Amino acid sequence: MEICLIAAERLRYHGDSSRLGQPLFPPLSLMTIAALTPEEHNVTITDESIEAVDFDQEPDLVGLTAMTAAAPRAYQIADRFRQQGVPVVMGGMHASALPEETLQHVDSVVVGEAEELWPQLLADLEGGSLQPIYRHKEYPD
Repeated sequence: MEICLIAAERLRYHGDSSRLGQPLFPPLSLMTIAALTPEEHNVTITDESIEAVDFDQEPDLVGLTAMTAAAPRAYQIADRFRQQGVPVVMGGMHASALPEETLQHVDSVVVGEAEELWPQLLADLEGGSLQPIYRHKEYPD
């Protein structure tokens, strides 16, 4: 399965994504998820503060992360991939705080830490039973 993980960048007031003068926060959560993905899957990571999202690619799954300031841009990305028929999941601080809002733009939301939930999400996707919300029954250590 081709998996594209994307860290969305916040939109400027004029509605455009601008990389100049932005602080750089490497998407460590996406790197962790990529490292935990079984080897039979091919994972790419796009950090929008470094490079543009390639909407011409044809992944089997898009995973997004965003803080609240970047949520509008993440929703744009999600909407575009979903229009192409690609399932989209989103995690991160904003999605965890507002999962119902996030579900208006994605197929599934990961609430809280994704590390232990990711294998189940992938298995569900492959089995055609992706759940709308994944969350821990108990908080992980």
